[in-house]
Amino acid sequence: MVACAKQVDLDTLDETQTTEPATIELEPLIDLLGYNRSEVANFLEEEHVFEITNAQNASVRFSYPQLIDMEDETTKQRVNEFIFNQFMEVAGEDLDIWHYFDMNYQVMLSTPKIMSVVFSGSAGGAGGFIRSFTRSVTFDINTLQTLALSDFVAIDENLARNLLASDRVFNHVSVVFEDEEMECHLRQMFRVWYEIESLVEHLEEGHPQFFITQTSLAILFLDITATASGGGYAWVEVPFE
Repeated sequence: MVACAKQVDLDTLDETQTTEPATIELEPLIDLLGYNRSEVANFLEEEHVFEITNAQNASVRFSYPQLIDMEDETTKQRVNEFIFNQFMEVAGEDLDIWHYFDMNYQVMLSTPKIMSVVFSGSAGGAGGFIRSFTRSVTFDINTLQTLALSDFVAIDENLARNLLASDRVFNHVSVVFEDEEMECHLRQMFRVWYEIESLVEHLEEGHPQFFITQTSLAILFLDITATASGGGYAWVEVPFE
């Protein structure tokens, strides 16, 4: 582990939060996710780009995935329209306020049942205002219903302990620059900000953003990095066992 520039006194933390390895049991999720580790069947997608020039004479650009290898053309069209509409919701109705707007995506999981996508980017406005953002959507490909975190895991003390024990806390800056010291700092801030009880309460009261991969689940926290560089958010990832 990299030594952080500003160490946090981990002695103040409940040992159960940090000493046990963080894992989430995968077996109960196999049917829901639509895959197993020996036969991962992902749909293929290709990048589409939406780009306009707004009233500020500025470029508004975002890329989004479109599935290309579904046999049922009607279903494929419905799914692709749903994906596009999700990205338009992030862009917002008033695109004319930005001096620039750029958004990209990453497909985290795509199976015959579930698709999980993360999109992030930045926008600039008047007076040098810059906004960095991230958002995720995980949905059922057959029903086009967005799925909640509680559809995958119980929101309880066990989940809170796994999150607090996670050694993978990151944001786009730490990933792009491979900044292990920043990730260490984010991890310690997360552990100081929350205790088990307050973390469960936070997850129950909100509608947490999350994504699913073949090997892990990650939850977005917006409030722990207000004093840190890197866009004002952090993902906390827990691997499947």
